[in-house]
Amino acid sequence: MSEITPETVKRRMWFFTTAILVVLTAVTIGILSSANKYNDPLTADERAWLKNHPEIRFAADPDFPPTEYFDSRGKYSGMTADYLALLEKNLGIRFKIIRLRNWDEVISQAKNRQIDIFTATATPQRANFALFTSPYLELPAAIIAREKVHDPLTMEKLNGMKVSVVSGYAVQEFIARHYPEVHIDVVPDVQTGLRKVSFGTSDAFVENLATASYYIEKEGIANLRIAGESGHTYNMAFASRKDWPLLNGILEKGLAQISAAEKKSIYKKWIPLEQKTIFTSKVFQTVILVSFLAFLMAISGIIIWNRALKKQVRSRTWELEKELAERTRIQEELRESEEKFRVLADTLPAGICLYRGEQIVYVNAAAAELFGYSEQECLQMRFWDWVHEDFKATARERGLARQRGETVPSRYECLHTTKNGDEKWLFVSAGRIDFKGEPAGLVSFMDITERKRAEEALRTFNEVLEIRVETRTSELALLNADLHQEIATRKQAEENISLKKQQLEELNRTLEMRVQEEVEKNRNKDILLIHQNRQAALGETLDHIAHQWKQPLNALSLITGSLLEDSLSGKLTKESLIETTGTILGLVDHMAQTINVFRDFYRPEKEMAVFSIKDAIDNALTFIRPALRLDSIEIALDADPVLAAYGYPKEYAQVLLNILGNFRETAKEREVKKPKVSILAVGEDGKAVVTVTDNAGGIPDANIGRIFDLYFTTRESSGGSGIGLYMSKNIIEKNMGGKLSVRNTDCGAEFRIELVMPVDWASQQPVTG
Repeated sequence: MSEITPETVKRRMWFFTTAILVVLTAVTIGILSSANKYNDPLTADERAWLKNHPEIRFAADPDFPPTEYFDSRGKYSGMTADYLALLEKNLGIRFKIIRLRNWDEVISQAKNRQIDIFTATATPQRANFALFTSPYLELPAAIIAREKVHDPLTMEKLNGMKVSVVSGYAVQEFIARHYPEVHIDVVPDVQTGLRKVSFGTSDAFVENLATASYYIEKEGIANLRIAGESGHTYNMAFASRKDWPLLNGILEKGLAQISAAEKKSIYKKWIPLEQKTIFTSKVFQTVILVSFLAFLMAISGIIIWNRALKKQVRSRTWELEKELAERTRIQEELRESEEKFRVLADTLPAGICLYRGEQIVYVNAAAAELFGYSEQECLQMRFWDWVHEDFKATARERGLARQRGETVPSRYECLHTTKNGDEKWLFVSAGRIDFKGEPAGLVSFMDITERKRAEEALRTFNEVLEIRVETRTSELALLNADLHQEIATRKQAEENISLKKQQLEELNRTLEMRVQEEVEKNRNKDILLIHQNRQAALGETLDHIAHQWKQPLNALSLITGSLLEDSLSGKLTKESLIETTGTILGLVDHMAQTINVFRDFYRPEKEMAVFSIKDAIDNALTFIRPALRLDSIEIALDADPVLAAYGYPKEYAQVLLNILGNFRETAKEREVKKPKVSILAVGEDGKAVVTVTDNAGGIPDANIGRIFDLYFTTRESSGGSGIGLYMSKNIIEKNMGGKLSVRNTDCGAEFRIELVMPVDWASQQPVTG
């Protein structure tokens, strides 16, 4: 006998198979020929309705294989797709397949009548907006757990556990209604539910066995098993719009036209099952009898073929066992690696995101918290959805290019948007990995929003500082003309100091070099503050002098006018001229005395002395009272006449002038009706205390803590310099050892000045003014 080769066996098997198929075809044709001719099951009204609705919109669950799904080319496939094809063929209906993102969107559009038909299990909630046909498919829902769970599981045993279900699927309502103690974890799709059980973040997943098995094999998940039955069955039916009852009847009749053989063929095509005996089928008894002889012929060929392949099968079995062992080892290592990655990712403070293609397939808790989404919401998003609009196109292009193996930046800063609309700057570190045999992107996020804000604040501060420096420089340029004379008088003194410094430099050169920079900075700062304060004081002095001279000048104007009129009319006599001249000289003398008073007031004091508090207040009021009266400001003074303090009386009066001047400007700006300032001077616990209280509404809470800061002013538009109160605080606290504070009252602000009072001064010595 010649050697039997695999090619010979194949040819003989092809011959026997062809013979059997010929016999079966002949029998089948005979059986079909005896069937009744096809009759149209639809009524005239139903046909008319279909004519008016030539296209029916059908929305499929995009992720429910093998029942229905879209393959890699975007083609609608699955058992339901085969049923739709039969309905189109038997009824003449044309279905338009609508592809939506997920099951929740299918339900949403069905409620809004944006689609006409979908397939689902009938529930009370869905019955509110859809009509259901009789079930065309029954799929039992199984309990899927990790392989470490060895005992069988029931729904009762899952009480208190975290069980994942797909959002909107009928099993979610079934568990919520019958097992309320089960903690339901809603996931966007079947893959997510399986992954969560595989990674240990969920105790179990409930889904129909066909779909779960499909994805377990597709995803290569090796650590899951079927742990029990849930007691729920997906009775899949066609659901149509509730306002189209005729469509529901048409679909019902169309399903009735599908034979049991066609249903079984569809079921076997998508869900391979263990073959059951068919000898009890009357339809096939004749086929078996006719084909028995052909079977006897085929069996001999099969025996020969089995003998020839026995050796090859034994060899191949050994190879497969070895390959299976290696694959099991690799899968176990992969599972351990995935567990380690999950533990590491879940404990990292940085956000971690894994995406494949455009879709996010994993996020850790830190990433979900960072963007404000739940883990389920993140898994329904594309990896660039949370990127800010200004950066979204770049992030998408880089992410897809990275998966293609192209070189793109792996570390960069990018602006993102959270769920509630907040913007966050993140430091992104991204790379390419292989995930389940396909390229994927792995990204980590670090929140750098506070750092970016600090940088922006620093930049803004620098800009403001530059503006203020420019402003102050301009002011100093204007002051230079007034300072030239003072500079000339001090030049000789500076030259003398410079000579002495040169003599000392050789002896103390190292120390002087370290101190010089700080001395120069402080000197320039002091000069600047003195100049600014002097300029502000000069303005106030001129304002006070103007008020003091206003009435004398008016009188001089009237006298000179009268004198001119008498001269022109011939009424001017020697006596009236002498009298008028005396009056004019008296007014001029009064104005000269005013100048002397102001000059004495602003003459620097060299030594501290004991002075009368009331006299200092009176001196200050002498200057500012005319201006206050002009603005109809009432002054209430209550001062102890024997109250005294130790310090500089003129500087003390200047502090009062600064406080009263600020009140005057504030009252004018706020248009205070009946403005009033109250000055109280009393002795408290060995201190001379003076309070100045106004009714101008007080200082805003946001400003009261900064009122004594250098250059802080709320009246820049009206010429405020922001140094008056700063210098006042330095005068009282640094120069005199006292305290200057402010607080708000019910009506306005209250400034409080405290100085140490000389012991028994009022009873032992006269007070100096």
